Amino acid sequence: SLGFVKRNWLKYLVWGIMFSLVQMGVIALIYQISGIGSFELNELSLEPILFILGLFPFWLLQGGTEEVATRGWLLTRIAARANLPLAIAISSSLFGFLHLGNSGVTFLSVLNIVLDGVLAGLLLVYTDSIWLVVAQHGTWNYVQGNLLGFQVSGTGADASIFSFTMGSGPDWLTGGEFGAEGSLITTIVLLVSLVIVYRLGERRERAVTEQV
Repeated sequence: SLGFVKRNWLKYLVWGIMFSLVQMGVIALIYQISGIGSFELNELSLEPILFILGLFPFWLLQGGTEEVATRGWLLTRIAARANLPLAIAISSSLFGFLHLGNSGVTFLSVLNIVLDGVLAGLLLVYTDSIWLVVAQHGTWNYVQGNLLGFQVSGTGADASIFSFTMGSGPDWLTGGEFGAEGSLITTIVLLVSLVIVYRLGERRERAVTEQV
């Protein structure tokens, strides 16, 4: 009932990983090209590289725990008692509320987290599985912190493949102390992601209806 179904679980894990890699890759590319920030490859020995790679399962566990609570349990319970749009709205708002105490939090950073919650809700509904959103959430945080060197919701990573140097722009553009999740660039990427997922979901529903 929490979405841990056996069907296509590995495929959804891979899709979730790839989805976040594309999202964060686009954000990082825009940062680099526009001068909002810059990335420099750290000189790392084998030991810290293995340490960074070994952190990935823990990010999946951390992200998965939040997804089980807000999507796998809360969203599905509200949807069963009321309706799906209300369930997505409440679970996503709670997801944003849980980050209000983070360092460097702004209205835009909370809005982005709420948008990401809506995106996760749609992915859960369309796949009928929690595996994709677990992978998307965990990879999103892992790539931010341990690959790109961003702050992750206001918290710095212990080690990263790249080091990030922030430009001199305003916080709503750079993300400020909160990290990339506080940037308008992330807002745009999330909105585009939402439109794509929604359209794909509509197409899938039409295909199912036509088959029936």
